[in-house]
Amino acid sequence: MIRYQRSISFLSILFIITIVGVFYFSTGYLVAINMWLIIGVILISLILTWRQLFLVVLSIILIVGFSLIFITEASIQNQFDLIWEHILLSASLLLIWVITGVVKFLEQRLIDQEAKIKTLEKYQGSTEILSLDEFKSRVHLITRGTDRRKETNMVVEFSLTAVKTTEKAMHAYIAETLLDSIRNEFDLVTKLDNKHYLVFLQDTSDIGVEKVTERFFNTIRHHLNEIELPVSYCYYHAEDYDFERFAPKEGDES
Repeated sequence: MIRYQRSISFLSILFIITIVGVFYFSTGYLVAINMWLIIGVILISLILTWRQLFLVVLSIILIVGFSLIFITEASIQNQFDLIWEHILLSASLLLIWVITGVVKFLEQRLIDQEAKIKTLEKYQGSTEILSLDEFKSRVHLITRGTDRRKETNMVVEFSLTAVKTTEKAMHAYIAETLLDSIRNEFDLVTKLDNKHYLVFLQDTSDIGVEKVTERFFNTIRHHLNEIELPVSYCYYHAEDYDFERFAPKEGDES
């Protein structure tokens, strides 16, 4: 980003120098023409695409250069001044085009970075486990629809105990396994803290909870190869769970 900022600064300095040169060699009515050409190109650069602006700039350069052929009354010195004027005018217009391209490229990069940041904010770390805020937002959105359709949603809370493998490796595996155990297009997973994961199951029942937990435990049992698995779970009807506190409502412990 700093490299592009330096490029814009350098190009801006060159643009100022060429502008000074244009008006130094301009005389009479050409001063006003050059001024309005430069202002016009700057204004249309705000609305045209980079390629469209290039065609406009190229057309202006060719038209102005062609029109100089008809100035026959100028002295030799004036003709040299006109040549320099046209070269500097062409350079200034091309610099407007280049600067516009760099600025629009930087704008697009900023837009892409903002989109990437927003995407990353939806997840925890490098996993596809939703952040707490994103999980809560999606749950509220889904619940409005399932309430209208009178569907039942379930919440499953998985708790981790002491494990033999490293904590980081274990969490990565648990997250991956949970995501593989749910219906990706319907269900949600988030991590409450280092020992608890929360799964939201849309439009399901106790049977659906049983299927998800069965897939989950069958998978980790083969991986961990332990008799007593370091993971336990409890589940609730979504209506009995407080998603603001991420805890079951009072009197609804199961």
